[in-house]
Amino acid sequence: MSFLIPVDLSLAESPHPNAILCHKCKALLGSRCRQDRVNQESEEAAEAGLPLQRLVDSEAVAREMVTSDLIEITALEGCTLCLLLVDCLLSDDLTAMREHWERSKEDPNYAPFLVRHELYDDGEQPPFLSVEYEPPQIDSWPRNREIKAMVQLHTEIELQEFANYGFVEDKTSSNSSWNAALQWINTCSETHHACIEDCTALPLLPTRVIDIGLNQEIEPRLHVSGPHGENARYVTLSHCWGAYMPLRLLKNNISSMEKTVPFNQLSRTFQDALIICKRLKIRYIWIDSLCIIQDSDSDWQEQAALMSQFYHNSYLNIAATHAIDGRHGCFSFRNPQLISPIKVKLEWGPQPGVYYCVKAYFWKMNVLETPLQRRGWVCQERFLSPRTLHFGARQLFWECRESSLCEQFPLRMPSQVTYSLSTGIALHVRGSEMRRNANMAADSSLDAFNIWNMIVGRYSSCALTYESDKLIAIAGLASKLEKEIKSQYLAGLWRKHLAYQLLWNIRGRTAEAPRLRTREYRAPTWSWASITAYIENACQVHFADERDIIISISSVSVELLSAYPFGQVKGGRLELEGYLAQMNVILIESKNNRGLYNLCIGGVRAGNGILDTDSDEPTTRDDLYYLPIRYVPDPPVKINADGSRELSPQVVGIVLQSKGEGNALEFTREGRFELISAVDNFQAACRQFNRGRGVHEDGREPFEVSQWGYPHSITIF
Repeated sequence: MSFLIPVDLSLAESPHPNAILCHKCKALLGSRCRQDRVNQESEEAAEAGLPLQRLVDSEAVAREMVTSDLIEITALEGCTLCLLLVDCLLSDDLTAMREHWERSKEDPNYAPFLVRHELYDDGEQPPFLSVEYEPPQIDSWPRNREIKAMVQLHTEIELQEFANYGFVEDKTSSNSSWNAALQWINTCSETHHACIEDCTALPLLPTRVIDIGLNQEIEPRLHVSGPHGENARYVTLSHCWGAYMPLRLLKNNISSMEKTVPFNQLSRTFQDALIICKRLKIRYIWIDSLCIIQDSDSDWQEQAALMSQFYHNSYLNIAATHAIDGRHGCFSFRNPQLISPIKVKLEWGPQPGVYYCVKAYFWKMNVLETPLQRRGWVCQERFLSPRTLHFGARQLFWECRESSLCEQFPLRMPSQVTYSLSTGIALHVRGSEMRRNANMAADSSLDAFNIWNMIVGRYSSCALTYESDKLIAIAGLASKLEKEIKSQYLAGLWRKHLAYQLLWNIRGRTAEAPRLRTREYRAPTWSWASITAYIENACQVHFADERDIIISISSVSVELLSAYPFGQVKGGRLELEGYLAQMNVILIESKNNRGLYNLCIGGVRAGNGILDTDSDEPTTRDDLYYLPIRYVPDPPVKINADGSRELSPQVVGIVLQSKGEGNALEFTREGRFELISAVDNFQAACRQFNRGRGVHEDGREPFEVSQWGYPHSITIF
């Protein structure tokens, strides 16, 4: 039986726009405008309500209008484009705009309500239409917080073969949504070679699962696998716990839950997940809080170590992607207009014609930047599952090892609107692609390291309820990658090519995401896992022969809390031979860009640095030590997307803080630095450190200007 969504090809090829537009959207798309100059013509155009056109640079042109209209009103009045823009905004943003608009109407002395509408076209990237609003800097309004919605315009030829021209219903539990989901599941399990390998044999069931039965009248119950295990197809659930969890598996209710799991006592998300299982005709589902004893530390430790297998062996992972907790469920209502194609006619610019309107950052905003995907545990759930069906706020999304789809683009996802990392860890596909995008030489032996770099970056941007879970919540992915990397795992890093991995850095500071090292010990300071922040460059291995590395690692060890090598640690020690600089090298924090530092040698700026933790006020640090790790004498010039040239760093290293115990060179990591210039001066500072430590030539050949001095035995904790 085919569940393919019908496509009306005659409509797909129609050149006619279908969107109903308000006066603002018509004006921005229309051919007439007023120029960025004062004359009689422009004054008449302003009176006619035409947008102002301004030249952004030699190629880019923007047309803008500033109005006091509330975009929600024009959306309710029927403007399809305003409806799409409203859907791009968060509910809190809409509330802020609505309250300001109402207050400005009531009080003429209050800050006026103004919204800027802009259509931008640089002739290269797809044009985009945006609505931008800045709350007044008064009362309790959020400060320095821009509210902006963006819609991209794609030419008809780019998207017409991908769009959904079928019938779309107003709920994601509807037949139209379900038919799409079944089509994706059937296609994946029957034709995707990378996915079929997990469907050929029945997997081993998890220790406990919820048995929903296949008879409508049977109550769900907790099923415990026999001592030798049982084989059966099952699904898993990814969800946000939140503060609402009406029923959990506890020591005192195991017996009763083995008899029945009361459906009406389950959260709405769990109820919806069981309904989905029934429709799929799959008898078993694994849900963490119903299948792991929540008041037993020993059971949690045992089951957490197996969690990677549970998700990897599942037939399908159901993701309640839009729900912040169990009260919101999997299913949601939506306006079908937001799923069907929205087409407008652009009458100006280098390529006038019919365009499709799609949310900007489509995949990111609908899948990656959602309540569920911001949860740390879900990172490995998503990457380990062979296929995931996302229940989003407006539509269903699909990910497997070969494809990414959604109801808006049900047959094939156009590359113009998304870059999706497949659910499966396709080492030689994604790894080589990532190396190419990072301008690194192709080397299949290093592909797995690039995959780990991507995983750590994604994982570190997520939140954990318990910071002690930092390593255990990614342990499943680490255990899977270990089979490819074939190296000792060290609190988030790998022994092979460890020197490169010491050069992780933190993305810039934000008010919402301060950088901090937890008081409770979680990992040695040389590991990214010791920091709560967004991590970059966690595993960027440039060369297999490490030709650009100038340290020598003597030994490294971590002390585990249990026998599980990918779990929590209680200590760590790194010993190496390397050079150090301190005198005349200082970091000065930027006042306008907090968290970023200028690295100065002898008072002259030579590079930059980022410290691992935040300070309350802009600081100057002259008490730190600098360990160069990577040295590239003739770095390549990086060509940016806009054609500008950017110098690559010659020296990259880590910033250290002395433990202050006698004369021993024992440190903790404090940050990362890069040298763009003045390498000779930095090498001189390293030689100066030799002299300060009483290390002299003693009859040996004197150092040349380009030399680093003598290496030291250094320990980092």
